[in-house]
Amino acid sequence: MCGSTIDSVTAGTIICGVGAFFILSGKAEYIWLGSAVFIIGTMQFIDALIWILKAQNISTKFVSKYGVILILMLELIIAYLGYVFYYKKRIELYEIALLLFIIVSGNEWISLCKDTIVTNDGYLKWCNINIPSSFKVLFITFLLIPMLFFPILEHRLLALGMIVGTWLYNYNHEAFGSRWCYGTVLYAIMALGLFLYKSS
Repeated sequence: MCGSTIDSVTAGTIICGVGAFFILSGKAEYIWLGSAVFIIGTMQFIDALIWILKAQNISTKFVSKYGVILILMLELIIAYLGYVFYYKKRIELYEIALLLFIIVSGNEWISLCKDTIVTNDGYLKWCNINIPSSFKVLFITFLLIPMLFFPILEHRLLALGMIVGTWLYNYNHEAFGSRWCYGTVLYAIMALGLFLYKSS
């Protein structure tokens, strides 16, 4: 989700590091948050691999077709499983809707995917797909719903603010999906700072 291999690896290391730190805290709410942060961070390594492949003039189609959509869907699943883990209850209607979204969007993604290209502003346009507005809206909806129930207000507001703000900022950009990198790094650093502040 960054503009180069180095940026992607650096961002992935920071984000996944913060996620792992939260998970290792052993606190249920931070295991939830850390798991979500960690899986989001892994997208940076997918992007790094795509950048490496492009530098070697090797097709990115396989990684773009399966790697990108896998991580995107896992982001939604992990965010929801964190809710289930913390509250020990399920939202059946959400699960049905999420399953349908995963099946339909996953099938569309795999069917339409071509080699990832680099846009004029230097970001990756995954699969060279113009991501439809319906996907953007449904994706953020499924991501936001579990986070609305996050038990620590400050972390809830920080996460919701980052997700909505980044979504709005990137909504009309051609490389919508891969432009979340730097904002996610900033969020991870701020979330870590908030954790340390509340733990002191």
